[in-house]
Amino acid sequence: MAKKKAKKKLRGINGWLILPMLGFMIEIAIILKNLIQNYIRTEIMILGLVMIAFYALTLIFLFKEKKQTPVLAIIALWLGFAYALLSNYPSSGSFVADGIGAVIWTWYFNVSKRVKNTFVK
Repeated sequence: MAKKKAKKKLRGINGWLILPMLGFMIEIAIILKNLIQNYIRTEIMILGLVMIAFYALTLIFLFKEKKQTPVLAIIALWLGFAYALLSNYPSSGSFVADGIGAVIWTWYFNVSKRVKNTFVK
């Protein structure tokens, strides 16, 4: 009985799971801002648009609690790291933070009980 109660508490988009969700939303805004305000090479612009679409798809799957969400989120995290490396971000050093974040959140999406209990549809 106690296990069932604990599982119910660890379900839904709550706890630590809110952070990557907010991160994906913020990344969309940052990429849009960079695409609008800065002159960027064509290939970086295309990659930025692909990133926006992928983040949006990941968020849709996340809100619908689809079982594919953890895989999409991990791919989105590592694509974000690649985008940071390929764009002008390496000069600012933020790609290091993106890489560390991708490692941490990849681990989280693979071992979290909340993730396993939430994304079942």
